[in-house]
Amino acid sequence: MISGLHHYALEVPDLAVAEGFLQDFGLETQEKDGSLVAQCPGRDQEQVRLLQAGAKRLHHVSFTLRPGSLDPVREALERAGTPVIEPPTGATEHGLWVARP
Repeated sequence: MISGLHHYALEVPDLAVAEGFLQDFGLETQEKDGSLVAQCPGRDQEQVRLLQAGAKRLHHVSFTLRPGSLDPVREALERAGTPVIEPPTGATEHGLWVARP
């Protein structure tokens, strides 16, 4: 059902410092929806999303699902007792959100 890791998001205290670090590795960066996103050159998909916050920590992980598997994944999560929650404020991508395990 899951076909890959889409991206991960980190909270960092200084977006400018983080941007320089990612660019040093050759990633392309841009602002998107109030956060900083980075992707490998030549790719349309972001690999890293960075959000401004007081301390470094993982914000979220996003997985790519195979086409047509959203409902079966939702059902499997519900059977397992994992709560499916409303999308966070500002979420612009179609998806499925769950509370942290």
